[in-house]
Amino acid sequence: MSFFNSKGGYPMTLRHMSIFLEVASCNNMSIAAQNLYISQSTVSLAISEIEKTYKVRLFDRLSKHLRLTEAGVLLLDYASRIISLYKEMESALLGLHLKQIHIGSTLVAASCLLQDIIRAYHIICPDVSTRFTIDDSYFMEKKLASGELDVMLTETKGSHSSLVYTPFLDDTFVVICSPDHPYARRESLSIVDFENEMFLLREEGNSTRAALERALSKQGLSLTKSHVYHNIDALKEAVAENEGISMISKMLIREELSSHKLHACPVTDLPIKRVFYIVQRKDRAFLPYVKEFIRLCRETSGRRSDS
Repeated sequence: MSFFNSKGGYPMTLRHMSIFLEVASCNNMSIAAQNLYISQSTVSLAISEIEKTYKVRLFDRLSKHLRLTEAGVLLLDYASRIISLYKEMESALLGLHLKQIHIGSTLVAASCLLQDIIRAYHIICPDVSTRFTIDDSYFMEKKLASGELDVMLTETKGSHSSLVYTPFLDDTFVVICSPDHPYARRESLSIVDFENEMFLLREEGNSTRAALERALSKQGLSLTKSHVYHNIDALKEAVAENEGISMISKMLIREELSSHKLHACPVTDLPIKRVFYIVQRKDRAFLPYVKEFIRLCRETSGRRSDS
């Protein structure tokens, strides 16, 4: 594909832009050539053709590496968007036949939501295959913005300029205990009830633990006795065995509550909530089966808020 300019010269092609983007990424023509499996002379020629056509210099040649000029920075912005849009176009056209949706999700959102939504989605759209990327929200925002993902679920509202974050579900935290624990006879708890209780926590960096510790810190409190668990199932099992109490998303204990394996209590003076978001590209036209997935997410939100 070529893009001709009105003043003549070499036509700008997707290949020119791809080579330029690789050079800009590693600031070295030799390394760019290796990454693209082409010769260094081919890379140099592509950069030279762009520079001659538009009468600009794209890189300052320093001793051991290259540095983008003002023109290079400008081309980087446009070329990145053009290549991304081209890949998105290819993906959309292929998707008409392949019917595949690529969903991104944080581990928390996947644990709380994804299983039920996908089960319902495959009933409604049995001919659509699903791909998943489970990763940190920051990295998935980049994938979504570049067109690698169709949609993303997260509990973190980011600030990426090309993305739209739509809240669709509030998550509530409760304290859980064994049916044999004295608190199993209570309908609600207070922070003071944590005193002298063995509190079972997730590892450092876990979002639920961080939210709990922030809420306690605001009130000048901390947990005096605690054990750490790196696995949510092991933590729930330990609580069921009456080894301590814990705080957890209510979404993660639906089966245990229905089977009376665990008892849950809200904490009246320690309200901790989080919001789940559907994240989409601002400028992307969605295929019908992607719209159906988004609709199902919102429908699932309505069912859970009623339960």
